[in-house]
Amino acid sequence: MKHESKDTGDGKYAVLFGSSPEPILTEEVHRLEFKLTLKADGSLVNGVKDAQVVWLKNRRELKTFAAPESSVYRKGKGWYDTEIFIPTQPEEYEGNISFSAEGKKYSLYFLEDVVDRSNIYVPVE
Repeated sequence: MKHESKDTGDGKYAVLFGSSPEPILTEEVHRLEFKLTLKADGSLVNGVKDAQVVWLKNRRELKTFAAPESSVYRKGKGWYDTEIFIPTQPEEYEGNISFSAEGKKYSLYFLEDVVDRSNIYVPVE
């Protein structure tokens, strides 16, 4: 999956999210990340509370990742990222990003494919 963007239900925030690196491959190290901006002016939103990403399968929770604000050495303010993980099974997963801002809880649902790294074709010239 490439990073994609969705707006929150009330249209206040834009959330750009994805994996680092992309695509998510089995037996590779990844983390999930998202950037929050205000829709009104595009400014970065830092310091939200309870930011997390939940992996789901058939709407059942598999793993919850806390998503603290990214360190200055990674992406910096306005970016939130999870701990690293190494997927082992090629499957489609469901995900849910959530965070609290200005006393309101926000949640965004998405789908993510984990690709078997042995199926990646690299052309050789």
